[in-house]
Amino acid sequence: MLKTVLASLLFVPLSMSLSMDNYGVENICDTSYDVIIDESATRSILHCSALCSRSMFCQSFIYNKQTKYCITSPTYLNQTDTGCGNDIRYGYSLSPPPISMGLPCDVNASCTAPLTECRDGICQCIPTYVFNYSNLSCIFIKNCAEYGTTYQTMVDEEFKTNDLERLDGITEDECATYCATTTSYTCRLFYYDIKYSKCYLYDLETIPASEVAGNYDPENGCILYQRDCAMPYV
Repeated sequence: MLKTVLASLLFVPLSMSLSMDNYGVENICDTSYDVIIDESATRSILHCSALCSRSMFCQSFIYNKQTKYCITSPTYLNQTDTGCGNDIRYGYSLSPPPISMGLPCDVNASCTAPLTECRDGICQCIPTYVFNYSNLSCIFIKNCAEYGTTYQTMVDEEFKTNDLERLDGITEDECATYCATTTSYTCRLFYYDIKYSKCYLYDLETIPASEVAGNYDPENGCILYQRDCAMPYV
């Protein structure tokens, strides 16, 4: 049954899945998942890839754009071309993650890495902190030497300071892609208003470190994204 489902998956095109430093993206379809760590609903391929990158067990993942289903595997997948179409994608992790990061959780005690908490059912860095792949730790959001293409997320949260840039009529994935690829400024954080399809982006340059946390504000229907540090090449 699972093989039948996998064979019919529609994935995000390469332009939408981002070019991640330590991720490979292949134009193939895989139907041979012998061992599966987790099958869970995710908000985007970015969320799915972040779960894999921060799980000590995940080597590869496959993502269903239509159902937002994320399947992670502890092994590199057996690559087989089954005629699934040109948009089939899967990703794989090349860097070892710390224990508990990105794994499912129920309580904060399940997240053993420093400066992490159980949020939205996943072990993530605490608010205002992002993941640093260089030393596998959480650091303050303004302290990354370079920024990457994965995010820490907070549901029903916004950033109340005036935004640096606002984009209307785009999807959540498009907003994340824009933040990670714009060269006009260093985008460190954004929040997405689901109801109105609006994207609010920030570089945090003019906000003192001591005032960043004070700008986090609960807001139903918004998702706040904190941009992780870049993955080092291996």
